[in-house]
Amino acid sequence: MRVRGFLYLPWGRRSGAINATTISVLFQGNEVPLLIELEESLVHGQIEVTFMYEGVEYTAELSEAYIDPEVDAAEKLAAAIAAAEEAIVALPTVEEVAITDKAAVADAKALVEAVKALNAEAVVEGEEVIAQLETRIAELEAEQSAEEALATATEAVEVAEASELQADVDAALVLVNALPEGEAKDALAARIAVVQEVIDERVAAEEALATATEAVVVAEESLLEADLAAAQELVTALDASDARTLLQARINSVQLQINGIIAAVNAANTEVKLYNALNVKPFVNVNIDNITAYDTAITGPYTTIAAIQAIIDTVNATAVDGTVSALVTAADAAVGAAEADPDGLVAGAGSATLIATAQEAINVLPTEVPETVAIALSVSVTVKADLQGRLEAVKTVVPVLEAINQVQLLAALQNSAFVRVNEDLIGEYDTALDGSEITITAIQTDIDNVNQIAATTAVGDAEASLLAADVAAAQVLVNNLPDLNPNTAKETLLDRLDVVNAVITLKMATTEAQVLAALKSEALGLTDIIDAISAEYKAEFDTIVGTLAYNTDLQDVVVNAGNSLALATAVSDIVTNFVSYDETDADDQASALTELLRLAAVSADLNADTINSVLIEQYITDITEDINLAASGSINWTTASAADKAAAIQGLINSANSGLDEANRLVAVNEATTVAEMRTALTAVAVAEGTTAYINLSSQAKLEVAELVLVARDAIPVTTSFTTTSDVTTAIGTASAARTNFLSAVNAATDIDGMKTALDGAVFPEFQTLGDLAQVDAAESVLNVLDTLKAKTIPEEFKTITEVKAAAGL
Repeated sequence: MRVRGFLYLPWGRRSGAINATTISVLFQGNEVPLLIELEESLVHGQIEVTFMYEGVEYTAELSEAYIDPEVDAAEKLAAAIAAAEEAIVALPTVEEVAITDKAAVADAKALVEAVKALNAEAVVEGEEVIAQLETRIAELEAEQSAEEALATATEAVEVAEASELQADVDAALVLVNALPEGEAKDALAARIAVVQEVIDERVAAEEALATATEAVVVAEESLLEADLAAAQELVTALDASDARTLLQARINSVQLQINGIIAAVNAANTEVKLYNALNVKPFVNVNIDNITAYDTAITGPYTTIAAIQAIIDTVNATAVDGTVSALVTAADAAVGAAEADPDGLVAGAGSATLIATAQEAINVLPTEVPETVAIALSVSVTVKADLQGRLEAVKTVVPVLEAINQVQLLAALQNSAFVRVNEDLIGEYDTALDGSEITITAIQTDIDNVNQIAATTAVGDAEASLLAADVAAAQVLVNNLPDLNPNTAKETLLDRLDVVNAVITLKMATTEAQVLAALKSEALGLTDIIDAISAEYKAEFDTIVGTLAYNTDLQDVVVNAGNSLALATAVSDIVTNFVSYDETDADDQASALTELLRLAAVSADLNADTINSVLIEQYITDITEDINLAASGSINWTTASAADKAAAIQGLINSANSGLDEANRLVAVNEATTVAEMRTALTAVAVAEGTTAYINLSSQAKLEVAELVLVARDAIPVTTSFTTTSDVTTAIGTASAARTNFLSAVNAATDIDGMKTALDGAVFPEFQTLGDLAQVDAAESVLNVLDTLKAKTIPEEFKTITEVKAAAGL
């Protein structure tokens, strides 16, 4: 009996290979196989093996021949490559391949992919031809598909040509549109267009016949000349046919009927005959009550139905206008009577009310009156709705007038016609409404007047008590006032409540931050509040909090007093402490800077942005010196106000800053290393010193002056720098003059030698370094350019040294 991986041996043993050097052996009588290490490795395909175990040599056959993984993989790869290459060799060439070879190509491709699955780097001879064959087969399939599509589309076009049906044309058009662009597609599209044109003409003719037929039917039913004329126009436009002839006969028949109707009207010589002649189609709105008026108005003879109908309509309108006008006038008078006496009676006790009488008059009115009536009476065509609205307003007023107690009055006022009714004020409403108010507007006015008085009183109570509950109660009443435009009364009360709320908030404040925030409330309208003075504000507030009222002058007793205290303290600190400071001591400098910044925070006369910590030593020195001068200083330090002292300190700081600015400008001039840097530095000096001649130069001219100043600075012995601002302005003037003189001399030259002399200056060092012959050439070039400039219609000359150098080629 064999088991996978094992073979029963004659003496009752079985064995199998684990790997090249290890086998598994199950001896008879053992339940677990033993692993035996071999002295020699197994080789691929080996079936018999000899081994030693416990001093005994055994020879056994493996249950399966040993498989070497590497050898096995190589054999499988070789077999796969051989199969793939054999399949490729059997394929046709690219030129000979047909669509029927598609399966063979796919099979070969699958064999190549099987090789790649075993070894992605493996090479199959001829594998590249598979992609070429697939491409060619795809081309063949596309060609076949195109041919089939063309044939199908052609067949569809032929069907449409034969049937001349729109459905067939649409189906063919879909197929043709799907074809690739080309002559075949264009030809089929042209054939479809011809068929479509035939269909369109046929459909148009059918639609025209149907439209004309429908119009004839309308004329036959209406017997109106306008309908008959419309039908005639459509029939005339038809192409000649039996159908058109039949339609024309029907039109002629209608015309004969119309002629007969008109003739009967013209022949009528009594009202009876006239009524019989008019009481037929197509006449409408014929009213037997108006027959006498018709007889009078119809004088004939007439030739059209329309002319006779127009007379009927005019007679009818005249009769209706008179009746409606009378009804409108009566209804308006009835509503007016009810408005004048809402709960009045028509004729004393027991008679109908004026309201009921007015309602009856309105009920008989038409929903809309003729426009002629509306114009004549100066009312709208919807006058019925207008009168009803007026009467409804009267009905609303009656319960108010008839109320005999506050319960009935409140119920009457809660009608939606009234607004802003406050149940709590019903007693005041009862007093205000004395029975003279007979309109909604008059009653609403009394309601609003009562509300206004109550709201104003409540606001006054809140101002007096400064209690949040009183403010809330007043707020409700004020909010209930009407929103008018403008509504100064309501807005004024709201503003007063805002102030009360702000004062309450301030009264509850217990910290500096809370006091400051409360003072900054927009409602209080306080000015000149400075955040840095919160401590002083708190101190001043604490002195008046016990007597704080709605009308306390917070601007004066808190804000202004706090500002004055803070300013006086800040100024006093500087005046007292600066004279004792050592301007070179770091701690004193820090204290001085803190005191200056504090003054800037509490004073509008000192700008913190102007305080430069770098200059604190200078500030201490200058301010101390000025203070020590007492009455002889920039101000009288003994008698001057705190504000004046702050302004004086600002002046001393500005003076010190100016010195630093001047020093910085001088440093910039001395440290400039390029012409552009020097131009920037010189411009700053010129602006500060008012050197307008330099300021007014062009940008290029400034560069040229800067270049000369740069050369002059570097030529200064030892220091190669300017010592004072005056040195700089002098250098600017010297350089500007040298530039001006140079350009004047160049522009004045009239010959080469004169130009050579003009160019030979320190302003033009590049020229001075040239040899004699080169200088002559350069001078000639410059002179030629100058002559060209002067020869222009508007003569010109050199304006910059740069132009001269360019003309010289340097």
